[in-house]
Amino acid sequence: MVKTIYIVRHGFRADWVDEPFVYHTGLNYDPPLAKKGVQQVEELVSYLVKNNVKIDKLFSSPFYRTMETASIIAQHPEVNLPILAEHGLSEWYGRGRDFLPQPATLEVLHTFFPRLDVSYSAITRPTKARETIEECHDRLEYTLDSLIASNSDIDTIVLVCHGASTIAAARAVLKDREAEIKVAACSLTKLTLQPDNTWRMDMNGNTEYLSTGEEKVWDFDM
Repeated sequence: MVKTIYIVRHGFRADWVDEPFVYHTGLNYDPPLAKKGVQQVEELVSYLVKNNVKIDKLFSSPFYRTMETASIIAQHPEVNLPILAEHGLSEWYGRGRDFLPQPATLEVLHTFFPRLDVSYSAITRPTKARETIEECHDRLEYTLDSLIASNSDIDTIVLVCHGASTIAAARAVLKDREAEIKVAACSLTKLTLQPDNTWRMDMNGNTEYLSTGEEKVWDFDM
C-alpha cells in the first residue's frame, strides 16, 4: 500500500536565466534545466538520501524539464530506478493559449534519458484540449487515485511535476481542492497516509536543502 508520496516540482528552467541553451527535443516550448536547476536537483536527491528515503517508484511528467529532474534523481546510486512517464502529471495549459504544447514521444525522450521505461503504459493519455483549473484538478485526481490504487504493493512513490500539477496532485491526495499548497522551483511536498486512511501533509513546498533558497513560487492566481 502506498503510504508516502513525495511531489517534486522540476528544477530551475533554462529559459528562466540569461544563458544559452538548446531545445534538445526540437520543441521550442520544452526547455531543459538551467545549470542552476541541475544543481538544485542534485541537492534535492542528496537531501532525500541523507534522510533515508527509500523510493519504490519514480513517476514523471514527460516534458523535458521534468524528465531531466527525474533522471538526476533516478541515476543516484542510492536510488537507481527506472523513470515512468505519466501524462497525468503533465503541465497545465489554460484556456487562454492559442495551442496546446505536447511533450516529445517516449522514443525521442529515451535517447536523452536511458532510464526511461518505454514499456510503461501511462494511466492518463496526453491532454488533447486546453483545460480550466477545475479540469486540471479533475485530471490529477483521476491520476493520483489510479496511481495509489494500482501500486498497492509498494510504500513510497515520487512524482515529478510542474507548478500546477504539483498543487493539483497534493490537493487530490488530501481530498481538498482549497488546500494551500506551496510550490517553488525544485520544492518538495510530502504526504503521509494516516491510520484512518486520510492523508497528512508533512512538507509543503520544502526548499530547506537548496543553497539558493526558495525561488519561482507559483500558484493558480499568478
